[in-house]
Amino acid sequence: MKRAQFFPGVLFGLAIAIGATAQPAATNSPVLPPPIHNRLVLATVSGKVRVLDSQGLILESNFQYLPRIKISGLSDQELHALLETKTAYAALTSFGIINERNAQSPVIENQLRQVWLQGKSLAQKIQTRLELLDAMRTYNSVLAYLPGSVAAANQAAAEALVANNRLTIRTEAAANAATQLDNAEIQRAYDDQGSWHQVHDAREEYQEANDRAYRATQTANAAAYQSAAASQQLINAMNQCAAISARLARYGIRVPASAPFYPVPPLSMRSEVDADRTAN
Repeated sequence: MKRAQFFPGVLFGLAIAIGATAQPAATNSPVLPPPIHNRLVLATVSGKVRVLDSQGLILESNFQYLPRIKISGLSDQELHALLETKTAYAALTSFGIINERNAQSPVIENQLRQVWLQGKSLAQKIQTRLELLDAMRTYNSVLAYLPGSVAAANQAAAEALVANNRLTIRTEAAANAATQLDNAEIQRAYDDQGSWHQVHDAREEYQEANDRAYRATQTANAAAYQSAAASQQLINAMNQCAAISARLARYGIRVPASAPFYPVPPLSMRSEVDADRTAN
């Protein structure tokens, strides 16, 4: 039977790291005041900007959401108009609760700024920024559920250990009952006086012991399956964090790929976007 896997250090490291991200830091000063409306007029359609993410843009027109529009399908003029909408501007310039920024925030903000400035077109700048922010949100979302996954995996492993210990006891009891039945049958072969009752009792005890061992096997197998599933779920979550970490690292953004984990802190990235607004 597969041995239960415990994860004693993952939760501790996560809790300590999250607790360490509560230091305030100053935000970078904006160049322009942020947009105050969401009206966007494109060549083929117009409406209010409701969603902007790495999958594209969603407009609302006449109380209906329109089909998603890819960033790559917009002209340079339309992209500049998009920057002047409140929803799009917020999606590109903020991450999390800004007043909870910490000492790590400026480091990531500066790298995101460099990635933006290195973009060959406004469409590439916007698309890359949205993809990186979506990856960061996914990373933080996985981390938010990680403590529960750790607790579930450890609980399942503990239950599997208890069930396996019970199975060992039941298996040994069944083996002892089998030995007693063999001895009773041997005794009956040499002595018929009263030995029939001993064989009968030994056979009943053997059957009961076998039944208990069978039920313990079923329980242990189920517990082992639950433990393996919970452990795999946790491993998958940590692997997902590692994959996102590697993806962000290609852009110079560093987040933990293994425990101890800490979430991506809140970010404010207005200056580079405002620079493109003024360049229009």
